[in-house]
Amino acid sequence: MQHRSHTDVRSAATEITMAKLATVMWIVIGIVFAGGFGLVVLATPALSNEAAELLPWAALAGFIVAIPASIFVARRILAESGNRQDL
Repeated sequence: MQHRSHTDVRSAATEITMAKLATVMWIVIGIVFAGGFGLVVLATPALSNEAAELLPWAALAGFIVAIPASIFVARRILAESGNRQDL
C-alpha cells in the first residue's frame, strides 16, 4: 500500500479547489465573453445581416475563449488567497 505524503494530499486538494473555482469562473466569464462577441456581431453592419447564423457561433467562441481566461482568474484568486482550503 502506498502512502501519500502531506504535500501530495495538499497539492491534490489545491488542484481540485482550482478546478471547481475555474469551472464557476468559466460560467461567469463565458457569459460575459459570449455577450461581448454577440454585441460585436450585432454592432457590425456587415455582420448584422447574418446575425441569426452568426450569433450562436459568436456565443460558442466566447465560451471557448473563456476557458483559458477562467483558469487564469482562478489561479490568481488562489494565489491571492494563499491557497486556503476554506474557499
